Amino acid sequence: MQLQTWIENAGHYLACEAQEPAKTKQTHGQLRRPSFAVLSRTSALLTAVVGSTFLGLVGAQETTATGLTGREVRRVGIPPAIISVVPPQSVFPETIFTLSLSPRDYFVDGDSDGFTLSTFEKGEQTLPGWLVKYEDHHFLGAFDTTGSAYGVHVVGNFAYVADYTSGLQIIDVSNPATPTLAGTYNTLGSAYGVHVVGNLAYVADYTSGLQIIDVSNPVTPTLAGTYNTLGNTYGVHVAGNFAYAADYTSGLQIIDVSSPVTPTLAGTYNTLGHAYGVYVVGNFAYVADGSGLQIINVTNPSAPTLAGTYDTLGQARGVHVIGNFAYVADYTSGLHIAEKRLQFFGIPSKTAIGNYEIELIATDPDLNTASSTFVVRVEGPPTAVGSIPNKLANIGTPFNYFIDQNVFPDPNDDVVFYSAKQTNQNALPSWLSFSSIGIFSGT
Repeated sequence: MQLQTWIENAGHYLACEAQEPAKTKQTHGQLRRPSFAVLSRTSALLTAVVGSTFLGLVGAQETTATGLTGREVRRVGIPPAIISVVPPQSVFPETIFTLSLSPRDYFVDGDSDGFTLSTFEKGEQTLPGWLVKYEDHHFLGAFDTTGSAYGVHVVGNFAYVADYTSGLQIIDVSNPATPTLAGTYNTLGSAYGVHVVGNLAYVADYTSGLQIIDVSNPVTPTLAGTYNTLGNTYGVHVAGNFAYAADYTSGLQIIDVSSPVTPTLAGTYNTLGHAYGVYVVGNFAYVADGSGLQIINVTNPSAPTLAGTYDTLGQARGVHVIGNFAYVADYTSGLHIAEKRLQFFGIPSKTAIGNYEIELIATDPDLNTASSTFVVRVEGPPTAVGSIPNKLANIGTPFNYFIDQNVFPDPNDDVVFYSAKQTNQNALPSWLSFSSIGIFSGT
């Protein structure tokens, strides 16, 4: 038995298969063995290491003495990395503190799968009582497509936009603030929706049904296959070997795309209204059906059944969210990109004076993490927690006295500088001097 290994999707996935020497097995997509993968033929385990970072383990187990093994694919994730730290922040008691953080200023996403930020006071499970956080989105960038953007799906550094009469527009969003056009494919109909899996973009193309576009080269996409549905296709979602098409008056169309060149009809479910959009999770297809949501059980794709309904209030065009970015198909305004930012707000009281070490944790979908900390200082003056004992100075004898640093602790751990005068507010006598670091001296 021979073992073969490949890498999929620019380092995101590894696959390990076992096969008999005389037999071949077709694989989907373009696969190659990564230079960093090491295969142990004795243990049938594939270890993937980039640099000194252990990324994952893929195993193969033989099912029969002569047959092929099952194929096991596990994600090999690259964790987020710190690129800078938040500088120290200061606020005075009973004044407003605000801080707005852009995640991309402090962390970089190692494999373009997105990450989320969480934050706590270090060593605690919450923030200080006076400080709250919330998230909102800020406009970051836009690209005005030539048509009307109805749908969008983002994979890696590219946003695939269903652009109505302008077909499929592929936008390079490696810099979300300044997206640029990478390539286009003018479909036969009007592109309303798109879902990208591997090197294939599945386009809901209205009167032309389902168009399957090969986007292995985003600059020059090509047609891979088509399926002309019964109605007008508005939306599409691909799960496994099936493309689920929201087909307007023809409801849900389930298309077998195990062979993208020659897709075939697997099953249908005629929804009550007009099917505009669809999203599949597990064994259920959620269909946006005009005035409401139709939930279809697709455990058996050839015989789908109604599982439930939900009456919504309105409609939307298209949106895809990855990590901290929301990519919005904004109809006549093309593609809009909004960035989720982390906002802090608080008004500390006088009792909150002190230093607070806040931890930021970036977590990607593979639960890989990176963290950094910053300090929020609620400024306060030194306090007197003790007294200085009386001291005796003898005539003609040098006098020296050092103030105990613990007498005047600083709540922010700042260096304390001292000054001294007589209790009647007059200056010290001429024979006695005092330094700012707390030393009396004189004769």
